[in-house]
Amino acid sequence: MILYNCPDLEAKSSGINRIYRHVKYLVESGFEAAVLHSNVGFKRDDQPEVPVRYLKRAGDLAEGDVVMIPEMQTKTMKELSQAPVRKMAFCLSWTYAFKSLPLNENYHTYGIERIMVSCKFIGDMLGWAMGMPAHLVENSIDSNIYFPEYKLAQKKKKIVFIQRKGALIPMLMRVLQAKNSRFISEIEWFALDDLSEHEYARHIREASIFVNVSTAEGILNASFQAMRCNTLLAGFDSIGGQGTIIGDGTEQNYIIAQNGDYLSLAWLMEPLLEDLLKGDMSAWDKQAVNAQKLVEPMTVKLEKDSVISFWRRMAPNCQLEA
Repeated sequence: MILYNCPDLEAKSSGINRIYRHVKYLVESGFEAAVLHSNVGFKRDDQPEVPVRYLKRAGDLAEGDVVMIPEMQTKTMKELSQAPVRKMAFCLSWTYAFKSLPLNENYHTYGIERIMVSCKFIGDMLGWAMGMPAHLVENSIDSNIYFPEYKLAQKKKKIVFIQRKGALIPMLMRVLQAKNSRFISEIEWFALDDLSEHEYARHIREASIFVNVSTAEGILNASFQAMRCNTLLAGFDSIGGQGTIIGDGTEQNYIIAQNGDYLSLAWLMEPLLEDLLKGDMSAWDKQAVNAQKLVEPMTVKLEKDSVISFWRRMAPNCQLEA
């Protein structure tokens, strides 16, 4: 059986969403697969209905199983290091991978055989650092809730951001207010936290700008969702976005400042905010079109095909139906 270990967390998480999606794809394709939580009875009711197993229930982990363990779950990696199961690491964040890794240990210490990633940069770097194969699986965006509902000219004078990843937002706002108080008083700044997925998406669809000031992301999933909604992007590449988002030239799809440099970000955003106040966003149509081109291929089909292709190669014995 293929088991995706998943933290027992209720918080909104693109990583948890991806774990449940992968298991759903596998079950639909005839694989024996389940989400593996720790404590008996825990499951996410906001996720697809899939089989769930538990680390702390006897018999839910069997010899020959393949366990995919998130990068921050090094405690679970260590607990399973001597178990008669195959172990792989699901690495969505480069920073969590190393924050949670004790000094003088690496994935070989725990018997991890390979890494699954959804970002080429993470795969290249972690594969190099750990000295093991890294496999890229594609990312998808739910087009049922993330879609271009409004043209740029129809959107609200509204900026959205994720507060739990927005420690630099107050400083950015202070710089912008010093330059022009109207950037703050006449433009709504809205934190996307403690919302249902549908409410979260609605606010992104109606906003003119999504600001990303996270300095450490694996894949810029929230930014890609905003791009799909025809919402303009400004912020940092968060390291994981390098090579994907473009900050200048004819292919520009993002206003990018150096990671952590909120002063330069404010300076780069000034023309955009001036146009937003004037109600003329035509100068930014090209950036929005380029962003749409970037995220257009991120379909459920592409993601599912890449997940199934990976597991057909890595665990063909777990597929019960061809």
